[in-house]
Amino acid sequence: MDLSYLYYGMFWFSCLLVSTVSAEFSYEEVTYRIPPTPTGFYDQNCTDKISDCEEFGIASCFKPYESWARENCAKTCEFCQGKPEKPPTCTDVEKGCDLYTTSICTDPSFISWAKAKCRRFCRMCPEQVLAELDLMTTTLTPVDCFDKVVCERYGKKACTGDFASWATDNCQKYCGFCSTGVTKSKRLCVDKLPNCPQYDSRICTDKKYYSWTDENCRSTCKFCQDKLVPFLIPTPQAVRTPKPPTT
Repeated sequence: MDLSYLYYGMFWFSCLLVSTVSAEFSYEEVTYRIPPTPTGFYDQNCTDKISDCEEFGIASCFKPYESWARENCAKTCEFCQGKPEKPPTCTDVEKGCDLYTTSICTDPSFISWAKAKCRRFCRMCPEQVLAELDLMTTTLTPVDCFDKVVCERYGKKACTGDFASWATDNCQKYCGFCSTGVTKSKRLCVDKLPNCPQYDSRICTDKKYYSWTDENCRSTCKFCQDKLVPFLIPTPQAVRTPKPPTT
């Protein structure tokens, strides 16, 4: 009896079986070795339509402003999960943050503004970053040691107590916060008060207000040639530390 056909059939069946098993193993390797790329855990369309959402404060995310907030500040108000962003640097964007009371750092009315403008003053930074900054010391060079205003008229009592923060910024030389420096005062072309533009423009020309406007609203009243564009803090506004009375 010729068994060649039987052997040939068994050989062909074995090859088919091996090919099938190999194909299955190959299929499994391709399927599980390289998983699909994940799409991520955030919504790529989750953005704010305006750039200053944080300055409106957390209250703007709720009624009666919720509809507006969903349309304009969806990411800030956390109505959706946006792409994670690198934390901002631990610096104060607003000049003179130390002139405010520390209440702006905790008061719900001001905390959003403080977080965006006075992060270092309010210590709204990681502990490690704050520790490194606390170890850093800044030495004023002679050219940086000056008084911004005529400090003598306030007297030495303005250098300590409740007015020390104000004096540190305005009367460094007079109060002895730096040992040497230029003798002339350096007048900056800026507004010391955030709401100067909200005053009647006549305060800039009325003689009885000149001393006050020259000290507080130089930029708005155009008392200097190199006029800087003032930055307006949105309402409600923070409360500054008290300024010493003149002697």
